[in-house]
Amino acid sequence: MISVLDLPSEVLETIIVSLSDAPLSISALSKSCGRFFSLIYETHDDYLWRRIFLARYDDPRDSDYLNVNAFDKHGWRKEYTSRAFAEDCIARPSLIESPASEKWLGIKREHFPSLIESMLRLCTTASPLSAANSESDSPSSINNVSKAENEKDASLNIRQINKLATGGHFHPLLSWLSPPYRKSAEDAIQAACKLLAFLGPRSTVKCDRWPTSDPFEDSSCALALKYGRRRTYDMDYPERERLFGPFIHHSHHECTPDWIQLAAIRFVCEDAALTEGVQLQLPASDLNRLRPCNWTAQRSLCPTAHNVDNLCKTERDWAGVEGAWRLFVVWLGYDSLIAFNGNMTNDEEVDSGQVHVNVALRLRVVSYEPDPEGSPLFPVIKIEGESGGEGLEAHRVEGNVSMLSDGSVRWSIVSFADHTNAQTQWALEGVQIGGVGSAAGALGTWTGADHEPDDPIGGWWIWRVV
Repeated sequence: MISVLDLPSEVLETIIVSLSDAPLSISALSKSCGRFFSLIYETHDDYLWRRIFLARYDDPRDSDYLNVNAFDKHGWRKEYTSRAFAEDCIARPSLIESPASEKWLGIKREHFPSLIESMLRLCTTASPLSAANSESDSPSSINNVSKAENEKDASLNIRQINKLATGGHFHPLLSWLSPPYRKSAEDAIQAACKLLAFLGPRSTVKCDRWPTSDPFEDSSCALALKYGRRRTYDMDYPERERLFGPFIHHSHHECTPDWIQLAAIRFVCEDAALTEGVQLQLPASDLNRLRPCNWTAQRSLCPTAHNVDNLCKTERDWAGVEGAWRLFVVWLGYDSLIAFNGNMTNDEEVDSGQVHVNVALRLRVVSYEPDPEGSPLFPVIKIEGESGGEGLEAHRVEGNVSMLSDGSVRWSIVSFADHTNAQTQWALEGVQIGGVGSAAGALGTWTGADHEPDDPIGGWWIWRVV
């Protein structure tokens, strides 16, 4: 009598790969007999696990700039099980409801950041949006985001994130943006808020509430927004050690993003747009906008194992900076700002008197400079340009875009009082969200260019347009 075990190993491996969307089934199959256990766990290489991984997720080698060949070296099985475990945990709300808890379903606090990082890698290693246009020398357009709905351009990673979002499984993360929380939980909260900054309020409520409904009608979203305003408009927040922006200081040469602050700014910006009913086309609702390389000229500009040596010698706009952008800025009238800061400890709702403006911004690359603290793959991009137009006074801007030690992309821009270089006015510091060159843009904090103690403060969101 013929048994399934009599089939060639190649056929049995194909059966195993077909179970990629059911990790527990692969585990159960391995326990059914020694033949399957040997095929799954006792192979001399990671070939089978690479097939399993790529049947469920995008190929990370296409977009993981900082870890070229890392998956070949460190194991596809490890990354597959890490992501599958993280997705399963996120789908259990009790795991992430309380930032004050010491454990979640038996998982220790110190392990929680790595769990969230596994989820974040779904965003940052999603297949590049420009992959479908890899033969073209022209930059990808914002239309690539809508094209991603086609099967050919679909991202397996974004599919997994959307499954969790449409099930409302990210909703409990909202509590992590609202104090109180323990200082000892800082790493866990930073990780959770990074995911919130990537996904935004629309993806933290159930699918029948977005993208057309106001996510802040949800009580948890409204509470997160309340505390988000307190952080965004805290005049004591900017410090020299923070680079006067949304950063955390670690050493003389090292800062990383403050994702709690950045998540707060995203919530405030989205609320400002919704409150006025303005159709700003914020890059908020489509998670495909998190995918990398939307604004690079072609896929080959993305460093991979195949071209990394050449790119070390090539100056290029690796962040997709040059082009037309929209800059959305939020602030409070100065009197309202002073009053708001005077009521920071009061839980009663404060009349914010919030104001916003949505302006055009055109940026040009001026030059490239080696980053003494960074990788030779990513030189500092020096930029200049103009903001305003559409009935608004024109202002000259200049700055740079660089990569931080953790792989985050820092935006640093100074605006002048007019179109000349006579007097600096505002300083903007921020961080790219999503993959490098994603259509999601960058979020950040603005304040006075001279960084005086009583300078106003607000938030901004920049995204590229056609």
